[in-house]
Amino acid sequence: MDEQKDPVDILDEIMSRSEQPLPSPVSYPAKFDPPPPEDSPPPDPAAEKPSMAERLLPWLGVLLGGAVVAALVLGFQLFSVNARLDGLQASIEEIRAVDELQKEVDDLENQLKQAEDAAQKTDQRLWDNDLQISDLSRQKHDLNYLWHIGQFIERGEYQMAALAVKLSADGFFAIDNPAQLEQYRSCRQELFDRGYLREPSDQETVLGSTSIKFTDKWDPSKNPDTAALGILWCALDQYCVQENPGNAAGILFVYQYEPLGVDDPAFPYPQRLQDSASEYVLTLYDWLRADLVAQGYLAEEADGALKCGPALYAATDAGGEGIRVNLPFLLPGHSEDGNFGPYILD
Repeated sequence: MDEQKDPVDILDEIMSRSEQPLPSPVSYPAKFDPPPPEDSPPPDPAAEKPSMAERLLPWLGVLLGGAVVAALVLGFQLFSVNARLDGLQASIEEIRAVDELQKEVDDLENQLKQAEDAAQKTDQRLWDNDLQISDLSRQKHDLNYLWHIGQFIERGEYQMAALAVKLSADGFFAIDNPAQLEQYRSCRQELFDRGYLREPSDQETVLGSTSIKFTDKWDPSKNPDTAALGILWCALDQYCVQENPGNAAGILFVYQYEPLGVDDPAFPYPQRLQDSASEYVLTLYDWLRADLVAQGYLAEEADGALKCGPALYAATDAGGEGIRVNLPFLLPGHSEDGNFGPYILD
């Protein structure tokens, strides 16, 4: 069996074969090397054979060249991959940014919805509170109203009770509490029975008037004494029941010199009240005047005449609406267009 050859020798043989010239055509003379001189020594095989480093050098060059090319290719591919990775990373960051923005938008929408729900609940609570306050205020007004009517009837002040039942019922109150409504109807029926009030006639009902009426004897439009009491009740109603002291002060101030009746001469309001009212009614008048003066709505001159106080000027609306001093009945001797309306302080 032949001795196994060195791999390097095998590579040399393959390379030497590939480097041998192609055979020349037969027409050319045979090429031969001249014989070496007889006196020259035979060649040394070891000297002719190249070293392993020399034989490996071409292969190393080829391998290095291939490695460089492969490195360049790999470098380009790596650059391309890195570029794609950078692009993907940027896209991922954009997606993340969009996701974060969407999350923020969702959070803001949730917060807005919660705020709207809270505002709606708050509005509902405020509305409920307003309704409750309005209901309580109305109940308070009704109680004050019924208390004054009861006090008038208990003290025999039937004219004042009739004025309160007729004038306020037409303008403001609609009692819905069953017990209070029964009390109001009982007082009204007593005034019917005593001849101060009456039901509307059939003719009046046909004409559309369904409210209760004064009897002719106690009608403030015809009776100056009842008119004087009517002015006082309107002021008391504004102050004690409807809690509007500005209007109450305006009524007392405007009508203090108003002549009532067709007397010759007609008596002004304070004198008419002094001549016709009971001690209890005059006590109410004096108390109301003093309270309005103490609060600054009215002021008293040395002769007892009333003038406007600073609080009454402050209560006058800046837009010119003024305080309201119109009465719910015509004064005796006055035409329908001669009654007072909104009063603007000069």
